[in-house]
Amino acid sequence: MANQKSLLLTYIIWLIWGWLGLHHLYLGRDIQAFIWWSTIGGVFGLGWFRDLWRIPEYVDDANEERFFVEELKRKIKLRGEPAFSVTRFSGQMLVGYF
Repeated sequence: MANQKSLLLTYIIWLIWGWLGLHHLYLGRDIQAFIWWSTIGGVFGLGWFRDLWRIPEYVDDANEERFFVEELKRKIKLRGEPAFSVTRFSGQMLVGYF
């Protein structure tokens, strides 16, 4: 893989410019970057804080790590369509509102 993303660099970008979503741009997650930019850090900083422990997963996704892709395929087969979640629904409503 020619363009591997760095976990350390991602955390540095997150720490300095994370509230603008620049770490998402670095990882090729343009839609999330727009959401972070338009909601001041993913609903006023809550998304920025949540990314603290989600960044390793984002980097694995960006780097298309074999174990990540296989686990994602397994979860999709197992779960099918996502079940209703109050958290997901609330997030969608907040993003839609902003």
